[in-house]
Amino acid sequence: MATTPELSPVAEFARRHDPDRFLCALFAPVALREPLFALIAYNHERWPGRGRRRRRR
Repeated sequence: MATTPELSPVAEFARRHDPDRFLCALFAPVALREPLFALIAYNHERWPGRGRRRRRR
């Protein structure tokens, strides 16, 4: 059975806070993933409320 690879702390942060962009970054070449995870984390830290969809009641 295959084991799940360990994620870096930045990748884990990106996965928890912006799962859509995290999954898109997984399609990038391996060498570019960590920089993309860093951009995702920066985006969340810079604009924490953006990117979240508001639910209509």
